[in-house]
Amino acid sequence: MTPLNIHRALAIAALILAVPACGDRPRGAGADELARSTFIDTYVDLRVAALRSEEGQITDSARAEILQRHGVTEKDLVDFVTETAENFDFTRDLWNEIELRLDSVPPLPRDGVPPDSAGGPPSSDTTRSDP
Repeated sequence: MTPLNIHRALAIAALILAVPACGDRPRGAGADELARSTFIDTYVDLRVAALRSEEGQITDSARAEILQRHGVTEKDLVDFVTETAENFDFTRDLWNEIELRLDSVPPLPRDGVPPDSAGGPPSSDTTRSDP
């Protein structure tokens, strides 16, 4: 692991651990809801990409693609956490939503091949070709 990756991992771990311990300040809705949904969508996509990688870590190129797709930067994500950290209820609900979203992501089979659409094990029919 490079020093940059170690720093990045420590920063994310610190944010995850520190945010729920922060104070309680009211926060408005509207634009914040859009930022909230963007944060959740981006965080979930980043986490799923890491979980589905062979090493359990997201590559720099995958991270950059996900951030670009959502129109945010790492700084935007850190700033969002910093700005919302003082609102315990908001933060608790935010991480609960992330946990629910991550729990709903179906796991990949051990061999990396998704099961057929009927939900059973992968077909042993080697003559079938998918369109």
